[in-house]
Amino acid sequence: MNFEIFFVQGKDSRFVLDQNLGEVTLGNKSTNWLYLQTQRLSDLGVKLTYSGDQPFLLRLILGIDPDYGTKYPSKMPMYLADSCAVKPTDVHHVTKQRTDVEIEFRDDIPKQSLVHFDHITAVTIDATHACIRITEGDLQKWANKILAEKKENLKNWALATLEKNLTSREVKLPNFKFNLEKGSCGRVSLSGSEAQLVLAESDEFGEPYVSSLFAGVWLKSEKILYDKNVDCLLVLQQLHPSLFVRGYISMSDAAELWRKSLYGVFRLLRNSTSVDVKAYKF
Repeated sequence: MNFEIFFVQGKDSRFVLDQNLGEVTLGNKSTNWLYLQTQRLSDLGVKLTYSGDQPFLLRLILGIDPDYGTKYPSKMPMYLADSCAVKPTDVHHVTKQRTDVEIEFRDDIPKQSLVHFDHITAVTIDATHACIRITEGDLQKWANKILAEKKENLKNWALATLEKNLTSREVKLPNFKFNLEKGSCGRVSLSGSEAQLVLAESDEFGEPYVSSLFAGVWLKSEKILYDKNVDCLLVLQQLHPSLFVRGYISMSDAAELWRKSLYGVFRLLRNSTSVDVKAYKF
């Protein structure tokens, strides 16, 4: 069987995709080269899956701008019907875990889709790419938490310490600096290798001057009090009871738990051999 290789010229906007592939209008696929090719492969028994970042997939599958998703309660219009009442903050009423929420996926293939597939679960976000974006966003949030919650005389010191720790890991050369604008941290930009350096275990560097990521950033007195009415704290207490022995979790433990958990996901995704998923549960 012969397969054709397809290249899209230009940015991944829906307009450019339509210009390259043939526009899909009201479900008419007859002029769309890629849809017809993928439908032919599906008819031959090929199992097709599609992966990419969310903006690209929204344009490919729904023909919409990424901002469209923010208009719907679920924030996931690609996977859920517009009438779906599930929200990103919803958790199971008993376990309080998001993964236990029953979600009904859309059954239809959107009429605007530029590719053919049997079910919407064949379309998946690129998890490795998502981990990089999560690391960027969370690192920005950690910086803003320092600026918002630290005492005035400790803010600059704590942020400089975090920058020093990131510099020792050679995340950015010659040094790492947060982009501060009007008292808050702006967007953090990382490559895949830089995100991995942010999250790596300190002993993996083989250098004595590389400390743990949050070393010296949080004081022992800085903590998060346990509240059973806060869903995320309830779940964390169930998963890591040893971290809540005095009715709170320290900021340093919470920060380290974030790093270790996300780094476990990185290692899982970048492992080219078979992986015991249970071994990556923290």
